[in-house]
Amino acid sequence: MKNLSRNLILILFVWSQSLSTQVWAQDCKKAMPESTFKALVSAVNARSFSSDKMKVAKQGAQCLDVTQVETIMKLFSFEDQKLEFAKFAYPKTIDKENYFMLNSVFSFSSSTDDLDNFITTEKAKEENNPKPEPAPVVVQPKPQTQNPQVTPRPRRTDVQPRPSMPSNAPVTEEQMAAQILQDSQTHISDIFEMVLGPKPRGNQQTNTNAAKPPRIIITSPDLRDVKDLTAEVTDKRTRIAGLISSSVGIYEVFVNAEEAILNSNGTFYADIPLFEGVNNVRVTVTDVNKNSSNFAFKIDRKDGSTQVQPEPATIPEPLVTQNPTPAVTTPPAANFVSDIDRNVPKAAFQNPNAIAVVIGNKDYTNTKPVDYAINDARSMRNYLKEAFGFREGNILYKENATLGDFNTFFGTKGNPKGRLANTIKINMSDVFIFFSGHGAPGLKDNKGYFVPVEANPNYIEQSGYNIDLFYENLSKIQAKSITVVTDACFSGADIFSQISPMVIKPKLPESTVKKNLTVLSSSSGTEVSSWYPEQIHGMFTYFFLKAIQNPSEADLNKDKNLTLEEAYKYVSDINEGVPYYARRIHGINQTPTLQGAQKNRVLVHYK
Repeated sequence: MKNLSRNLILILFVWSQSLSTQVWAQDCKKAMPESTFKALVSAVNARSFSSDKMKVAKQGAQCLDVTQVETIMKLFSFEDQKLEFAKFAYPKTIDKENYFMLNSVFSFSSSTDDLDNFITTEKAKEENNPKPEPAPVVVQPKPQTQNPQVTPRPRRTDVQPRPSMPSNAPVTEEQMAAQILQDSQTHISDIFEMVLGPKPRGNQQTNTNAAKPPRIIITSPDLRDVKDLTAEVTDKRTRIAGLISSSVGIYEVFVNAEEAILNSNGTFYADIPLFEGVNNVRVTVTDVNKNSSNFAFKIDRKDGSTQVQPEPATIPEPLVTQNPTPAVTTPPAANFVSDIDRNVPKAAFQNPNAIAVVIGNKDYTNTKPVDYAINDARSMRNYLKEAFGFREGNILYKENATLGDFNTFFGTKGNPKGRLANTIKINMSDVFIFFSGHGAPGLKDNKGYFVPVEANPNYIEQSGYNIDLFYENLSKIQAKSITVVTDACFSGADIFSQISPMVIKPKLPESTVKKNLTVLSSSSGTEVSSWYPEQIHGMFTYFFLKAIQNPSEADLNKDKNLTLEEAYKYVSDINEGVPYYARRIHGINQTPTLQGAQKNRVLVHYK
């Protein structure tokens, strides 16, 4: 029933947004409010693929001015996509006389000529078929009550009253859903007015400076029926999740000292540690105008064994059978936990000398975010501790790494003695390196680079960390073995906004720099590394960890040892692995690669 309630709230949100856009579409005398337009730009930017970007842009674009049309056009990489949106937006533009300003967005004169011909045709249609004046849209004001707790709420006259039931009668799921919907109607408009922004009435202009502070709804743990807002758990860590609404946009969310993962649909979550007894929890939300809201409650961690974990889940079908390849996928609810984060296998023995570097880069300054990179890094860190047998203090972990962090971990040109080199025990330490985030090619030297969060993709040679240097410095580390796993592509296909990315082919580094070095990568050549939204992880990371979690399928010779070769065969399976699901969900090719001399090196020893 918890999931049912939350799903109803999300459905109401989508419905209210649709209603709002219908009102805008009927009255195009004013452009979209700036706060709403910024939200649309963020939503378009959050999509990885051009078809997804176009769908979101067309769904959200209602009444625009030429400046707003230009901003959205620049979000697309290819000329034909810019032209497609310019044509789509023309009927919705309030200052069509300024459409000539869009010519500067195009790189080719043929595109300018095509748009001019389109506008000439549209003007001729308008002259021959003038549009009738639209009927005024009447929005009924919300009923005001002095005391909403005691005054009966107004009921719709077109809805049949819910039949009364004896107090001891069993309540079906449908009846409970109806009750939740009815109980939500009184307050839901206030919540969504904040999400969509204050609605101007008459000639009144929207005042963003008077925006309400963000509103916080906690969905996990369930606080509806607990006493004194104190939830009870038995685990050492727990997930705090919820939904945020704001009229101007959210800047950051913190749960105690932990920065939460914030999704584009307003959901957030953070995993926090708990000590035995009563823990104080405070969720702090700050919007872009520096207005803050807080919500405080308590979690009582009881003394006892950890929570019983559910049975291992099989890989779920990511899509309904009626629509096997949709262009847009919806992120899961905030309280969703991927099945790879449950039932993590335990190592047969510890590896006390092993050293790991784990980096998850999500929040980029000069390009779009990698939504699930931090999820990938956190899950990998947990697997290293539980399944690989690494000591927690031997895992060098960083979220949103800068160029300085890369230099600190892996060294610089001529000085490979970074933190990793100084941490290992010579010829005794197994080294494991994981990176999830953006990769990019240098536009001048055509070499691959890890992209730090502050890097400028157009100057990646100056602001990125060179992969050749990365492998060169690793070759000078006297480790027992080195394994590199990357969930990133280096083609530039998902990072450059003004360049046709598929013509860029970076020179991939030699994988055999050293005999003890093995590299497992998420994609090949100019391919894009995709996401698995239903599991809130990168596609490759999900299947790599699934291979470790699933020895019954991945351990091919059933010797209770999972090798790199066996893990690679699991993730690259054309019918059950990354290639199949990348093709099915996103319609793209993604082929993981394994390079190096020690492909039969054991990753995990099972009990």
